[in-house]
Amino acid sequence: MEWNRSHRYWSSGEWNGERFSLIPEMRLKYIFNYSYVSNENESYFTCSLYNTSYLSRIVIDVSGQIQQQTWMEGPWNWLLFWSQPKTPGQVYGFCGVFGVFHENSSSFCECLKGFKPLVQDDWSSGCVRKSPLQCQNKKSIGKEDGFLRMSNLTLPANSKTYQKVSAGRCRLDCMEKCSCMAYTYNNNIGCSLWEGDLINLQQSGAADGRAGAEIYIRLAASEPELQIGNDSTRTDVCAKESSHAKVHPVLALISVVFW
Repeated sequence: MEWNRSHRYWSSGEWNGERFSLIPEMRLKYIFNYSYVSNENESYFTCSLYNTSYLSRIVIDVSGQIQQQTWMEGPWNWLLFWSQPKTPGQVYGFCGVFGVFHENSSSFCECLKGFKPLVQDDWSSGCVRKSPLQCQNKKSIGKEDGFLRMSNLTLPANSKTYQKVSAGRCRLDCMEKCSCMAYTYNNNIGCSLWEGDLINLQQSGAADGRAGAEIYIRLAASEPELQIGNDSTRTDVCAKESSHAKVHPVLALISVVFW
């Protein structure tokens, strides 16, 4: 883990007993001997060379990139062994809250649909909603908030997962909590809910080892994205019940005529 003062900057991934999961170069165990200790009293990481005649160092350059370098006697200079983060997309929260990292975009960042930059040309400030949620205004009487389906995004961290619920129940659970900003449902994993700000969203393929997925983002009912296409959903139980009530008598009449 790398920090910029009190802000998380980059993560090496979890320690799997041999290496940190997001540093693939650490697989070359015949060169370096890595050790990580973490308990209630201490937490530290050590790195040593099996061949003590070699020299190696770990440094952080002015851009915030951490590098492991090895001294080469032939050219007499430091050779880069590995460096992280390799791209801006690997910097934690590079596009701020409700921002999405796009590797092929000129600015690298853009806001989720229904959001706008808080400060122009300053993505660290993230994005804010264009329209307030209905659930946040208790005096307001109007249509309920909806969900916009977005595909090919890496999922944010810190979700709450519930395995034994249906897709419909998953959506309702999120709708009933105004703090729930997004949800996703997967037959294998189950229901995942995100409360509070969404951060570290990336377009699929921008981050190594993380596949894109579908996620449903909570938006105000007034947002135009919810009015078009088939990628939006809105919970409206009363409307569904009333439409069913109108259909049933017609079905009953048809059954009598054809009997």
